[in-house]
Amino acid sequence: MIYFPSTTAINEAKYVIGENAIKSYLSDGMKGRFIKSIKQILSRSSFTETRIQNKRYNASDLVTLILKELKERADKIIGQDCQKAVIGRPVFFDDDNTMKDTLAQNRLSKAAENAGFSEVRFQFEPIGAAFAYEKTITHKEKVLVADLGGGTTDFTYLILDPAKVGSKDRKNDMMATGGIYIGGDSFDSAFMWEKGTPYFGKNTIYEATPGKPLTVPKSLFANICSWDKMNFFNGLRIQKDIEDYYYYSGKDAQFKNLIDLDRKQFGLFCLPSDRKNKDWFIQ
Repeated sequence: MIYFPSTTAINEAKYVIGENAIKSYLSDGMKGRFIKSIKQILSRSSFTETRIQNKRYNASDLVTLILKELKERADKIIGQDCQKAVIGRPVFFDDDNTMKDTLAQNRLSKAAENAGFSEVRFQFEPIGAAFAYEKTITHKEKVLVADLGGGTTDFTYLILDPAKVGSKDRKNDMMATGGIYIGGDSFDSAFMWEKGTPYFGKNTIYEATPGKPLTVPKSLFANICSWDKMNFFNGLRIQKDIEDYYYYSGKDAQFKNLIDLDRKQFGLFCLPSDRKNKDWFIQ
């Protein structure tokens, strides 16, 4: 999670990372830009950049901010400049799509380099969890590890042996790995689409031309199902269209909920309040 305050004084941080980002965002009255679950955009070639405080950030740039924070904390703990890192990654960034997986890996590697790491290795997250568990057992076990993340759910079936703790070559112990592109955030998005969007007027009928009823475009509601698309509503043209749909729907009460979601900042972790600052995610 990253929070960019709407305004910063001299000597104040230009952004806040992690749980402190939530606290700062709320204490500032939700007047800045809050971004979460950045790993989900790593595999999306359609995401090129976003603009925050008149500065451009691509996917690697955003991840770099988080890794820099982690590196600074690590440096303080070990008392030296940490140059090596083992970074966890999903078994599949995007449904076993090789091109998207490579794109995500390259972006993550670039972010680690930008953060100041000179030697980086990657480990599948469920395997890393299995090795941590291996240190606690007293006899050999066959284990299925499930890693339920924000954007992916990964599985690894492997043989664990306390006698092999610390061994470098464990290839023969890896019996199977797999994953699906479904996780906490994507489940939330699907739930929002099925159960939430009707409350915001997904099925609203309007008549701009008398006698020709139409349904409000579904694309409006797809954009409230994930954080990285909520800025869609910042455009003046979109806001005018929404006002028109509302008027020609006979001021439908459920569609009014969509307007309130936008105007009253109820999309808690999604909407910047400064309408003059046109922060756009390029999708």
